[in-house]
Amino acid sequence: MEIFSPCNSNAGLPEDDSYLECGLPEFLQLSLNSMKATWDRLDLGEEYLRWDCDYCNLQSDINSATGSRAWNRNAPGAGY
Repeated sequence: MEIFSPCNSNAGLPEDDSYLECGLPEFLQLSLNSMKATWDRLDLGEEYLRWDCDYCNLQSDINSATGSRAWNRNAPGAGY
């Protein structure tokens, strides 16, 4: 895996995003998966009134993981 992979010229995003979201604590990965499911629901036009709760839970888990040093987003291989 290259750190700097070629970018999609239309979106400007890396074509290989395998380095993202790796090495996360389990509770943070679960929260992230929940938020992804929420985005999928909203993208499909589903009325989902708890999306803000899922978002706040994700942000809280990010803060908890960085505050407890369970995850360091600046560490090599942290994927952020």
